[in-house]
Amino acid sequence: MKKLILSILLLLPFNLYAIERDETFTSFANRLHSWAEELNGFVISVGQDVTIDLGKYANMVPGIVINTTKDGEALYHPITGDFLGNKKITTGTLVIKRVENRYSICGVISNKGIKRGDKVELNVNPIPVKFSFNLLNADEVSEVKSLILQNNDYIEASDTYYSISCSRAQKGDSKAKCSFMYKKSTIIESEIGVKGSKILTTSKNFPKYLHRNYFNNNFLSVATGYLFGKSKGLTVALTDGKKVFVYKYTNNDLKQEFILSGFGNIVNVEIADINGNGIDELFVSDLNRERKSFSSIYEYQNDTFNMVQKGFPYLFRTFYVDNSKILICQQYDNGYMVGEIAQVEYKDHKYITSKKYKNKNIGLFGFGIGDFGDNSLDVISFNSRNVLHINDIPIKYNFFGESLNYIVHKEILSTGIDIARVGGGKGYFVADEKKVALLVHQRILETTKGKLLLYSNIPSNAVRGEHSMPIKSSTVGEYLVTKTGLLDSFEYNMVEEAVIDIDISPTGDYIVIAAAKQWKQIFSNFYGGKTVLYIVKQT
Repeated sequence: MKKLILSILLLLPFNLYAIERDETFTSFANRLHSWAEELNGFVISVGQDVTIDLGKYANMVPGIVINTTKDGEALYHPITGDFLGNKKITTGTLVIKRVENRYSICGVISNKGIKRGDKVELNVNPIPVKFSFNLLNADEVSEVKSLILQNNDYIEASDTYYSISCSRAQKGDSKAKCSFMYKKSTIIESEIGVKGSKILTTSKNFPKYLHRNYFNNNFLSVATGYLFGKSKGLTVALTDGKKVFVYKYTNNDLKQEFILSGFGNIVNVEIADINGNGIDELFVSDLNRERKSFSSIYEYQNDTFNMVQKGFPYLFRTFYVDNSKILICQQYDNGYMVGEIAQVEYKDHKYITSKKYKNKNIGLFGFGIGDFGDNSLDVISFNSRNVLHINDIPIKYNFFGESLNYIVHKEILSTGIDIARVGGGKGYFVADEKKVALLVHQRILETTKGKLLLYSNIPSNAVRGEHSMPIKSSTVGEYLVTKTGLLDSFEYNMVEEAVIDIDISPTGDYIVIAAAKQWKQIFSNFYGGKTVLYIVKQT
């Protein structure tokens, strides 16, 4: 008898309007993604009404609008001959009227030849949802949105019949109820064990730093990785424009190991394993006396740093993409970046340029490389109004407001980024080819797939000519890219500190931030107190 009862329980539908007891918000989000991805059925009969094979077991509710489709012409590639799929032909639009356990009766909105065996799918993709929250804190709200929107099955909208609500009954409760609804009908409902659950994201606070260090130097760039090999611990490289200082971070202690000198004007430093030998290389972007890019590559060998290639006629920049770092470059000549942006590869014992990225408009205000779902490298950029673009497709999100940023002084530096002072909005950055600092959006990093790490510096006053402007604050943030814009995972405001540079380790475990305390800018020169280095462990 007990075995019979157990067998019956196992056959019961998993989501049948019941409240599931969850440990975190993750399983609720997973159920929503499963509903969106698996909601594919077939027409089983056609008459005055149409019957489909999706019912209560598939979490269908009355009122949902669906399309019926059939396969059309078979498509083949004209060169390779590969089969690409069939054209999709819409045969009708239905609305669900009555829901039974394993099927639903639908009314016909339009009929263009609906037949038995036609496929059934939602009439919207992605699914627009309206969010509402009650007695959830900012961390929890951010986590719910991030988990649900990250796969692009859902987008946030205001004019929609689909809604998601998460609420505590009263303040301090250890549980919250989350519901996914169509109009007034519940599709999925879960009880969330909130108290003590791991908060993956936060809208207010940067993940707590492991280490903070103060330097008297005015450093201009920072990079992090494993220059001595991963087993030897994290390394941090900093440059003041003339020398490179290499530090080792172990057991919450930062110790200087090497100083490299003999450079012209260092633009920035990067760390990545491009030759694939398991030990990261140090890439030093340098300018010679003729103000042309003349960079060097070092690797730790036989207890010292050896130059393995010099005179590389490009400036370097790394980007963290899909759990590893790639290296890109662009030439610099007498005040301007020239030529296409290219990827750097190691071939025949030499570092060479390979894949080229188109150079149209991608240098404005920020440039990056990422992977947003199709396993290919996407070009990320901001235009002059701080609207994020991915492969020239605008993401409708103005990071610093609607106002236009007016360029006062312009230099073009470091992998396609316009270096300029801008005003009219909060966005602000100034630099020349010798003092690379205070760059809005210069580091657009992918922390995990689909998430960007950005920073900006905000002056205390509006731009007025060439006067001294102390930095009011800086913002470091991680943002999830969705089809409707950016959703903050976290934002951290650094009061009276200007972010100089930011980097992520090749394994994605650590973020390092170099900031300056109370920096001021006068005629494109920078004066300030101590440089502050933060080492942050990624959650």
